[in-house]
Amino acid sequence: MPQEFSPKDEILHKLRLWWVLVICMILGGLVGYVFSHLQPAIYQAKATLFAAIDYQSITNVRLSEYDEDMTINSVQSVMLSNDVIRSVIMEVAESGYSLDYATFMQQKSIYRKFSDYDLYYRDPDPEKAQLIVNTWATIGVRTFKEYQEAGMLPLYVNVLPGNLASLPTSPAYQKMNSHVLGGALLGMLLGIMLTSARNVAWVKKSPGQHR
Repeated sequence: MPQEFSPKDEILHKLRLWWVLVICMILGGLVGYVFSHLQPAIYQAKATLFAAIDYQSITNVRLSEYDEDMTINSVQSVMLSNDVIRSVIMEVAESGYSLDYATFMQQKSIYRKFSDYDLYYRDPDPEKAQLIVNTWATIGVRTFKEYQEAGMLPLYVNVLPGNLASLPTSPAYQKMNSHVLGGALLGMLLGIMLTSARNVAWVKKSPGQHR
């Protein structure tokens, strides 16, 4: 006659075999760690832009904090505009590298820190990553000034290229933590399945169940 399921007994059974869960999670995390390092090396290059508001040039406008924030945000809008990206693709092609819009959007990142912006680009070729992010920064600053001259942006915003990217020398494993975490979770699921197999010989003879 099948044994009646008892949640309490099941939990106690799992607790007696806690070491199985721990071992499976550690092994799964190690598999995720190894997997991340077996992937093709990806290099990340970083450039920085400096943005600031020239308050001395503002005579007929009073900016609120919201206005100042939105003004600084206009830098990111320009950096991600079709004009800038199209120019980056064309200039990179002149340097002998192929680049398309979808790849650029997938491999780039831009983060604002107060009034400055950090630009990132990732690629298996470190020289290409460096070239693209520096080209992006240079063209972005130039396009911002062109927009200002055309009256599309206020003149009281100054955008300057800060630190251009140096050649990255070591790969960046952006997804290593995700792979390790995913491996540990899969290991935990495997451990749960193993500890649920009450009829398996090694489970019956586990240290916590000896009398």
